[in-house]
Amino acid sequence: MRAPLPALLPFLVLPLSCGEIGAQPPETDRVMISSDGSTIVRLYNVLHVTSYSRRGGSVTRSGYAEHFIEVYEGASGQLRTTTPYEIDGNCDLVAVTPDRAWIRIMNEETREFELRSISLADRSVALDAEALARRNNGLVFQPNSHYHNSDGYEGLVVQADDARIYAIDATTGLATPIPDTVSMVHAGHGQWDRINYFGIHGYEFGFEGEHRKRLVCEKERVNGIAEKVTSTIDFIEPGMIGKFQGATKDMEPITYQNGPFILSKTKAGNRFAWRIDLMDGRTLDSKWSEELDLTRPDGRENEIMDLALNGDRLTVLAKNFIGALDARTGAWVWQHNFVSTE
Repeated sequence: MRAPLPALLPFLVLPLSCGEIGAQPPETDRVMISSDGSTIVRLYNVLHVTSYSRRGGSVTRSGYAEHFIEVYEGASGQLRTTTPYEIDGNCDLVAVTPDRAWIRIMNEETREFELRSISLADRSVALDAEALARRNNGLVFQPNSHYHNSDGYEGLVVQADDARIYAIDATTGLATPIPDTVSMVHAGHGQWDRINYFGIHGYEFGFEGEHRKRLVCEKERVNGIAEKVTSTIDFIEPGMIGKFQGATKDMEPITYQNGPFILSKTKAGNRFAWRIDLMDGRTLDSKWSEELDLTRPDGRENEIMDLALNGDRLTVLAKNFIGALDARTGAWVWQHNFVSTE
């Protein structure tokens, strides 16, 4: 089912192409990577505008939207799907495994979101809400109540209509209840964040400075005198790239050869490029630095959706870009830009 467009939209929010009428350029809704780094799934939409008019600062248009998913190899960036798979209805990605894409999709009759699993091998519906209910004594799972995986619990972790939290096996669809004694952390989309402070094994990492900041590391000596190392370079709005860890149930910096990755900006304000540095964990010198300009010509959409380290590969997933950096050198292994620079 094609999702209709709202009738009245501010012109500055959704500018149209010069053609105005017809299919608009694809727009990424969400992109995710499996925990092992093998599979990347991109969900995008294509707006088809059938009527259009402009009055003052507002645009009136009508039409419909189509939603598609496409699959990429995490190691090579190669497109695995020769043709995109269309999904009928209003939907969003919830999670990705090596062979499944979990989505939430609107039931047009109940007007509620339901959980669905899509096989990435043949792009068929592997499990829908009815199949999940049949296999789990009538339970209805709530895709908006999605949790991070904790150690010992594999699969998609969601809440059901009995208010319990379950881990759903991606292959069988069978749900295992998670005891109330196990603390679970509600997940947004993606499992990364920028971390300003982190302490481990007596070392404390953080940032100092007002407008531009430097990375610092302090270690408390036995005699009470703090040993402090400060980076020679400074950053604009920096943070250590962190990932959720099931063992500690918290965001922790991802490291490569004992050094953290720093994500910062090249400029203050809205028009900037992202900068990624791999820091030496002992000297706090930058081993390498790479800039990534995700800003579109209209100044929009520079959001990074996820970052993941798998072996020597740091994968960057953004709204209009996906790519992988060699963590040893900072060179791009592969990259795809979904927006024309023209």
